[in-house]
Amino acid sequence: MPYSRSINAALLIAGAALVAGCRDEVQPVAPGAAPSLSTAPSSGTVTFTVYPNQELEQPIGEHKIKFTPNAICDPASSTYGLGEWDKPCTPITRPVQIIATYKVLEDGRPRVDFEPALRFNPAERVTLWLRDRRMPKERTDVEILWADAHGALVDEDETDPTLATHTARKGYATRRIKHFSGYLISAGRSYDGDGYTETSTTTY
Repeated sequence: MPYSRSINAALLIAGAALVAGCRDEVQPVAPGAAPSLSTAPSSGTVTFTVYPNQELEQPIGEHKIKFTPNAICDPASSTYGLGEWDKPCTPITRPVQIIATYKVLEDGRPRVDFEPALRFNPAERVTLWLRDRRMPKERTDVEILWADAHGALVDEDETDPTLATHTARKGYATRRIKHFSGYLISAGRSYDGDGYTETSTTTY
């Protein structure tokens, strides 16, 4: 009988160890965890804060934006507008709150608009990624255009090659930006002397 009790005790210990091992392997998902890009909504508003002297990489739905430290010019002292983007400026010394509104246009193109209007320190870098799920891997003529305050679409790399658009995996287009307002993915453009306009809807 003592031998039998020893076997039963050993079996209980082994069973407890097996249960504990299973618990270690199966990790529950924390409630409220951030969704992956595949489940992110296609439209919405994100409010975030950029702090002085700190880097920030901020998701905006399926899109994202990245700031290097000291990238934002102090709006109280810096200039803003065409011809001003590359002028030196004093970086912010206090946090700045930014509102990003993202959506998909009727023809399927993604667009993100930012508030307030800000200019970026030309000695630093701000990079924007926009995702278009329809974009095939081989697409090379995609551009991220700036939508100015009057609604005109501007291909800024025509005058500044550092603002050229690059395509990446999973439908992403990316480029450096030097100021805020609106940006969208576009293809099939023409220049009429006043700005860039769409010659056709973007169909990938």
